[in-house]
Amino acid sequence: MPNSESRPQHAPARETRIYAHSDPEVRALDWYYYLQDAFAGIRVKYRCRHERSISPLKKGDLVTVLGMAPSSECMREMFVMIQHAEKQIAVPLSQLELIGEDVNASEAIND
Repeated sequence: MPNSESRPQHAPARETRIYAHSDPEVRALDWYYYLQDAFAGIRVKYRCRHERSISPLKKGDLVTVLGMAPSSECMREMFVMIQHAEKQIAVPLSQLELIGEDVNASEAIND
């Protein structure tokens, strides 16, 4: 975790969301449930920002996030479930950018 001098300056509420716990496992689960709430009940389009070796997405691909991947997959990085070909797969949330205006999802992704 970066020290307070190297952290970007954000609003206090954002700081609370990001740095609420020092225990990495607790922080990961807090993030997971925060994102799960942000994505609940919405079906918004996302665009792949960049390719990753762990994901089949290509830059520019459009996808719909179906929800969070299982929490066990999200202890080091957050993954979301998408429909790809004929099955649902998990891809890194950091690989995606929101298309459109969903305030909850936009704030969560920016965090």
